[in-house]
Amino acid sequence: LDLEVGNFGNQTGFVGEMYGTGDILRSVSIPSETDKPMIVELAVAAMEELVRMAQATDPLWVSTDNSMEILNEEEYFRT
Repeated sequence: LDLEVGNFGNQTGFVGEMYGTGDILRSVSIPSETDKPMIVELAVAAMEELVRMAQATDPLWVSTDNSMEILNEEEYFRT
């Protein structure tokens, strides 16, 4: 009985190459110290917006006649 899972070591880039996004992923750079305050500000604003949407009184998504749901823009802008 062989229970060995296999060799899954060192597969850097495998997923990116598999989906054709290897070049895009390689071009992403690590944020500099000067970028970090802007990133934090953006994250805080996004978190506050998410909390407001979660506390909305009316549904943010409404059903349509063709079994789809669309954003309730009126409620979204009210939040």
